[in-house]
Amino acid sequence: PGAVFPSWNTRYDGNAAFRRGVELGIIREVRPVKDVRQLSVAFAAPPSIDPRVMAHQPLKVLSHVLGHEAPGSLHSVLSDAGLVAGLSSGGGVSCSDFSFFTIAMSLTESGLARRDEVMLLIFQYIGLIRSLAEDGGEGADRMESFHDELRQISDINFNFSEGANPTAFVQSVAKRMFTHGPPDLLPGSNSMGTHDRGALLDCLSLLTPANAIISVVAKSLDAEGEDGPATSARGAEGGWTEEKWYGAPHRQVRIPGGLSALWADPPDPEGLTVPSPNKFVPSDFSLRCDANGGRPEAAEAEAEAAEGIAAPAPTTETSKVLPEVLTDAPAFRLWHKMDTKYRIPKTTAFVQLVSPKVYESPRSMVLCRIFRSVLGDELNSYLYDSTLVGLSSSVTFDKTGIRLTFRGFSEKIPLLLDVVTERMTTLVSEMKEGPDANPSLQRKFEKHRLQILRASRNSLLGKPYTVANYHSRALIEEGAWHVDRYVNELEDGRLTLAECGETVRRVLRGRLAAEMLCMGNVDTEGAKEIGRIAETRFVQASRLSLSDSERSVFRSFALPTEEEARKIYGEKCRYPLALEHAAAGEQEDNNAVEFTLQVGSDHTLQLRGTATLILLGHLGQSSAFEQLRTKEQLGYIVGVSSRRTAGRVQGLSVVVQSSVQPPKVLQERMEAWLLHFREELADMS
Repeated sequence: PGAVFPSWNTRYDGNAAFRRGVELGIIREVRPVKDVRQLSVAFAAPPSIDPRVMAHQPLKVLSHVLGHEAPGSLHSVLSDAGLVAGLSSGGGVSCSDFSFFTIAMSLTESGLARRDEVMLLIFQYIGLIRSLAEDGGEGADRMESFHDELRQISDINFNFSEGANPTAFVQSVAKRMFTHGPPDLLPGSNSMGTHDRGALLDCLSLLTPANAIISVVAKSLDAEGEDGPATSARGAEGGWTEEKWYGAPHRQVRIPGGLSALWADPPDPEGLTVPSPNKFVPSDFSLRCDANGGRPEAAEAEAEAAEGIAAPAPTTETSKVLPEVLTDAPAFRLWHKMDTKYRIPKTTAFVQLVSPKVYESPRSMVLCRIFRSVLGDELNSYLYDSTLVGLSSSVTFDKTGIRLTFRGFSEKIPLLLDVVTERMTTLVSEMKEGPDANPSLQRKFEKHRLQILRASRNSLLGKPYTVANYHSRALIEEGAWHVDRYVNELEDGRLTLAECGETVRRVLRGRLAAEMLCMGNVDTEGAKEIGRIAETRFVQASRLSLSDSERSVFRSFALPTEEEARKIYGEKCRYPLALEHAAAGEQEDNNAVEFTLQVGSDHTLQLRGTATLILLGHLGQSSAFEQLRTKEQLGYIVGVSSRRTAGRVQGLSVVVQSSVQPPKVLQERMEAWLLHFREELADMS
């Protein structure tokens, strides 16, 4: 390999870390604790710092094409068939003289059972890309256009990058000084260099089964019989063995000769195509504040200074200028604020649709979550290109209703908003038609139902301190649905595609109110244009405005004082009151205790009290870390912070997770620290 890529397997006298016929060309299976289904294909590749890789970035081009989500892509075909819940590709482990180029997937139950089809499609898509690159005509031009497109996107993102954390910036530049020359220190690996067809073909020659490690991760692997998928390690000598460090059950075999030959020379694919040119790449980077007579606040007027023109008198900073209301109707209010400080051609638009119907029951909330996931699945193939150029959109269903967020280059925000909101409304209609009329939607509905079910079950298998935080919030917040209620609906609720569509239709066509904010590089007319799209799509379509009395009110219960607790639970009750839960994971050996100390609300604390509480959290974090972790060594996780719950209730949260002490001891030591911290505060000047 060193003859093709100078840095590959050449550092240690030519000794390769991963060798063909030894560590490569294998199928490995792992049984996890959590209910996950994953498939990855890792190809041995040159390191990312190899001079030839850095000069031409062939692996980045392959990652772009293999991981694309446009119609006809590998992801799109697998997703439409109900085989995968997600797919990604790109560099994984990268060391001084080798790396791995990985294609990773989250499988559905059907995808796990049909992983032979998944593997064949992977190598068929690789074969399609290879045939285009080997073609000296239009195919090669198309592959070169991918490189040019990535270079254009990289230049845009670099030229209009926003401020980063100074410490992280310095660290990243310092690391690049070992591998990059002065011209490339700032762009680093984002620089695409020049296209080299030979380098691309050499990297494509590495994407073969003989050069791969295929990993399958799933709990149900040991239940597969001899008639199961051929992509399996059932024939492993010695069967399942435990990994040395973490005890994970695993087994592995060499890829059978028949499979290896099929994947190395697969039949021509049907339905697979490479992506079309990206239509979301922006070309208008003008600043609206300049067009409206505004002046830059962050940059000096260099030209004027050079000509001796005096600077104007200081004006009010953008951060102190309040947004203005452009539309104030009973059911729709539009706010606007134009940036004149940061001078970045980007805009952010927030839309809040207020409706009590989203969170009226665990069933409605579950159906709305499924709708959101299916919507995201539907939009992936159309909006994937937009994410490459820094455009982003999100649709979230929460207690108050629906929240939509759009960010990115100003020129494309109206298009992004229009595409997302239009698909929301058409998807509702298609779902209501039922599975017979839309079998593809039914497969996606079922896929996401199961995916949300797994995530809901796994949520209580997380780290004990995160589970403790969830339970305390569920206890304190009035009307909060517990995750067990969601699991019951997802398991036995007999949810249907048509009911999902009808539930969201009731939200969008029932009584609602919309609040919208456009801010950034957007003038008044631009904000109104964006606002008209949202108003037409949602407010005018619903025809019913939501009154203030119909809005849901979320509150937190007041935790009882010691005196109140004894009146409620009797004189012999233990105080502070404790809610105890056994860890859901059988192999969990950590314990966690969280103290929740209620202080008041925004109304009672006001800004001064809120600031004081935040300061207490910062001071408490340092004190608790030193006492409970450093001195007493109770555990690696020790935290103190201010905390908000429903109804704008504020308090202080103290949490410790430990594998060496039981909860009773943790509670005792935390109570002792609270008294000690109180003394520390009293002694401060």
